[in-house]
Amino acid sequence: MKILLCAATPMEMFHSAFPGSEVDRVITGIGIAHTAFTLGAFLANTSVDLCLQIGIAGTFNPDLEIGSVVAVQKDCFADLGVEDHDRFVHITEALALDTQNAFDRLWIQPEDQLICQLDLPVVTAITVNTTHGNRQSIDKVISKYPAEIESMEGAPFFAACMTAGIPCLQIRAISNLVEPRNKSNWNIPLAIHRLHQEVERILPKLHLD
Repeated sequence: MKILLCAATPMEMFHSAFPGSEVDRVITGIGIAHTAFTLGAFLANTSVDLCLQIGIAGTFNPDLEIGSVVAVQKDCFADLGVEDHDRFVHITEALALDTQNAFDRLWIQPEDQLICQLDLPVVTAITVNTTHGNRQSIDKVISKYPAEIESMEGAPFFAACMTAGIPCLQIRAISNLVEPRNKSNWNIPLAIHRLHQEVERILPKLHLD
């Protein structure tokens, strides 16, 4: 099996060797645009059996402890839309889009068969261009989306893999609570350590029928 590991930054990437499977690695860069372009270009020229995105995330759920690792079941482009006076309208609500296209769906959700192999808590995520650090914007996004975590790369990863017809998984370690920005409460080193522990544990479990 040929597995593609994707991460936004070098520090999030799992660099250790893994026997038994061929593993390619791609650092996509931070954010939606970087992820969509880098992954699309790679998949256009390289055949893989499975894509696994790994990284850190903020959580809206205070019950998810810093350092805990979760598997993302579905994701969305949370700030893609239009402002209608004081109301935000997601692009899928504002326009009649082709929902057969993964990029045009509100919730982008790959097939679930593989996620069961991970033995991780399953969450819903949102993907944003600007991470939330303001009480008013946090309250607005929580009221609109039933999501536990946010990242800057998950939705384009899912959509690109689904468009290419490649099975995909996204796992994230919690580095911080989404709250008015306070980096003293973050623990990125712990999150990355726990993330890499889980990657090492789950890679042997991933098999395609």
